[in-house]
Amino acid sequence: MRNAGLFLVVASAFLTPALAEANEAEKEKTPFFHVDTNQTTRRSGNWWDVDLQLGLGHQFSPEPALAGLLGLRAGITRVAEPWFLTAGLTVQWPTPDTLAFGLQLEFSHIWSGIWLQPGVAIQTDRKVLLSATAGFSLIGVETRVSDLGAETPQIAVLARLRIPVGLLALSMQKQKTARRKKAAASETNTP
Repeated sequence: MRNAGLFLVVASAFLTPALAEANEAEKEKTPFFHVDTNQTTRRSGNWWDVDLQLGLGHQFSPEPALAGLLGLRAGITRVAEPWFLTAGLTVQWPTPDTLAFGLQLEFSHIWSGIWLQPGVAIQTDRKVLLSATAGFSLIGVETRVSDLGAETPQIAVLARLRIPVGLLALSMQKQKTARRKKAAASETNTP
C-alpha cells in the first residue's frame, strides 16, 4: 500500500507538467472569441458583444420632461454559464440631453433571464451620466442621473428594451453545433 502511494506521488510529479503543457497547447489553438459549445450542459469562454438599447420614460428633475434613449454597446462577454459578464463601450443618445460616450458592464444569469447594467458616460456637453438598469429577458427599468454638479441634478426613469445581438448569435452557434453533432451521429449509425 505504501508503494502504491509513493508510485502515485512520483507519477503525478511527472504527469502534471505534461498535462499543463497539453492544456497550454490547446489554449493556443483556441481563438479569443470562442465559446466551447460542444459541452452538453454549460458553455464557457469569451464571445463578442453588441447590444442595442431603446428606452422611453420620464425625467423628474430639474423639470418634468419626456426622456428617451437610443444606444449601442460593443464589447466582450466572458461566458461561464449560467453567468455572463459583459464589458463594453457605449454610445447613447439620451433625450432631452446630448450624445454620450461611456462604459457599461452587464451581469446576466442566462438561465433565469435576470440582468443588471451599471454604466457611466460623458455627454458631449461634458456632464457625467450615471445609469443603473435591472431587467428580465429583453425588458428592464433604468434610472439615470446626470449633471451631478448642479443644484438640481437631472433624474430620469425609463422603461428599457434591449436587443442582445451577441447573445443571440451565441445561441444560434450552439444550435448549429447541436445540429452538426446530430447529423454526424446519424451518419455513423447508418449502415
